[in-house]
Amino acid sequence: MEHCSCATTKPHRVVRIVPYSAVCRSQRSIRLTERDVTNHQLVAANKGKIVIAKPKHVMTKQEALVHAAWIVALADDEDEFEQILEDVMAM
Repeated sequence: MEHCSCATTKPHRVVRIVPYSAVCRSQRSIRLTERDVTNHQLVAANKGKIVIAKPKHVMTKQEALVHAAWIVALADDEDEFEQILEDVMAM
């Protein structure tokens, strides 16, 4: 299990938001890079489903990429995204 820098000693799931940076759920809104990667649309996981609490219908390209990253970070627990992205790009 990967470790993050939060203060908890309990085992917990760690997600990667940007390459080589691991954070747990309690730190997901922390700005890790110079980009704003805050979870503005409140993407969350609940009982195996992805929930978007505050969906935004029109986004800039940067907002869309950050939003997609949040969805992937929460949904891709089996490392399937790369293959799916390749399939989408091949269309």
